[in-house]
Amino acid sequence: MTALRQTTPVSLLCCAHSGGSASFYRPLAAIDVAGPVPLLVNPLQYPGREDRIDDPLPRQLTDLADEVATTALRHREPVVLFGHSMGAAVAFEAAIALTAAGVAPRALVVSGRTPPMYPIRSRMHAEPGVRMWQRLSALGGLHPEILHNDDLRELLDPIVREDLRVSETYCYRGRLPVLDCPVLAASGRDDPVASGTAMQDWNHVTSGPVRRRVFDGDHFYVKPAGEQLLAWISDELSTLGAEPSTAADHA
Repeated sequence: MTALRQTTPVSLLCCAHSGGSASFYRPLAAIDVAGPVPLLVNPLQYPGREDRIDDPLPRQLTDLADEVATTALRHREPVVLFGHSMGAAVAFEAAIALTAAGVAPRALVVSGRTPPMYPIRSRMHAEPGVRMWQRLSALGGLHPEILHNDDLRELLDPIVREDLRVSETYCYRGRLPVLDCPVLAASGRDDPVASGTAMQDWNHVTSGPVRRRVFDGDHFYVKPAGEQLLAWISDELSTLGAEPSTAADHA
């Protein structure tokens, strides 16, 4: 299929994993995407961390999704929602809210998370003390300094544990399909929690087209494969048809 050439940039709103923050996506924001659809990587900051440290932590996943949807409605560029791990569920719920408001995202990109209608069996948030951190380390995304620094773990523990609780107790129980936008599903080849096979069932959430891609890497493949990931998103957007109206068109 011939790629459609586009000059209008697309805003890629990025939702982080449990315990993650906007800084996780800053390396992606520095990548110059050589693809047919220009991407503006916009890392979103969850409350209770970094420059929002004084804001209360979210009590449920839909609280984060509502924030993301509100942010998306302020963008004048076409919006694509991207979420990794917990962020995939946040982006999914935000896509539902935007679709209900008549402003569906151009696409939903989900990464490293099994489909939302399947309960998460893991209960890392209930693991005592350092055991939670050891399990997180096994996924490949934990800086070694955190695992060996008691003071740093004590500082971060409430944030990470509460995010994990929010993520692990979330399950979508509504009707399916609930979206009509394209869905792109990505995962790491060696991801122990979101295999390529499991990611296939994201096709149940939308009546629109679904594309899947497996990248080299573990659960946190996003950083080392960042350039390939963004190029894939750009290429897929170019072949998925004309862009929809922006939120500003409905203001």
